[in-house]
Amino acid sequence: MVKSGLLRSIAAVVLAAGAALAVSGTAVAAKGDNTPTAGDDRAVLYLGDNAVTCEQAHLPGQIVQVTATEDDTYITVTGIPDGVTLTGIVVKGAHAFNVYLPGALGSLPWKNLHSPTAGNSGGPATISHWFACGTVTSSTSKTTSNTSSSSNETPTTKPGSTTTTTPPTITTTTAAAAVAATTTTAVGTAPLAYTGFSGGWLIVVAAVLLLGGAALIVIPRLRTRRR
Repeated sequence: MVKSGLLRSIAAVVLAAGAALAVSGTAVAAKGDNTPTAGDDRAVLYLGDNAVTCEQAHLPGQIVQVTATEDDTYITVTGIPDGVTLTGIVVKGAHAFNVYLPGALGSLPWKNLHSPTAGNSGGPATISHWFACGTVTSSTSKTTSNTSSSSNETPTTKPGSTTTTTPPTITTTTAAAAVAATTTTAVGTAPLAYTGFSGGWLIVVAAVLLLGGAALIVIPRLRTRRR
């Protein structure tokens, strides 16, 4: 009976261990099947990153605004502003993101842009966020200056007529302002002399004398007792 119970216990332990290993193997297999894919030949997949800037998405430029329609799964880009050279569209979902390059998208509109696939469903994950990257061309404004030219004409005097030119009278008034400089001399206050009386040294001397007197009284008495 003892041997039978022992065997049953060993069997139960073996079965439990086998069940645990089976569950672990299934979980590992399921995890391996959940690896996202781009799900679109036009997109480049990046795993394990949460890109929120163009640099993190491996794109040059900065975040720019584009004209687009979107829902939870798909984006359609219909317009790009003038002066913007687009470098890519980033669509984030699940634990990865897709990068769409303009060369792979062709001409506008760019339809059905989406995030990577989610798990075993084979369909795109719900979009968590997306943005466009590009470079902005600065506009150069030209300033035209108008130059006004005046022609100097020489006055013509008819014969028999007299022309009198009166030179302008220029009056120059010079106002001399006299500024009186006032110099203020600050007289410093000299520190007051210390007139207090310090008697600390007298107390020390008194204490020494008292101790000496006490010693003179006590020492002879001690000698007398010893005798």
